[in-house]
Amino acid sequence: REVVVGHDEYRRIAHAEPYYRRAFAETWRRRSLLFLGSSLSDPYLLDLFTEVQELHGPNPQPHYALVAKEQKVDVEFLR
Repeated sequence: REVVVGHDEYRRIAHAEPYYRRAFAETWRRRSLLFLGSSLSDPYLLDLFTEVQELHGPNPQPHYALVAKEQKVDVEFLR
C-alpha cells in the first residue's frame, strides 16, 4: 500500500514504522544478503544493522557487499 520514492520517505519509513524494521531484521537474520551499489556508510542503514545486532545478537548468516576500492567502509563493524 505504500511506495518509498525518495530519501526523506525512506528515512521516515525506516525509523517510524516498526513493521519495516521487524521485516528487515527477519530478512537480515534468515538470509544472506548481497549489497550492490549501496552506500554502506548510510547512517540509516547502519542504524538498522546496529538495532538488529542489539536486539538479536551476532548474525548467524554471512552477508556480502561489492564496493569500490576507494569507498571507505568500517570493515570491523560490518563483520
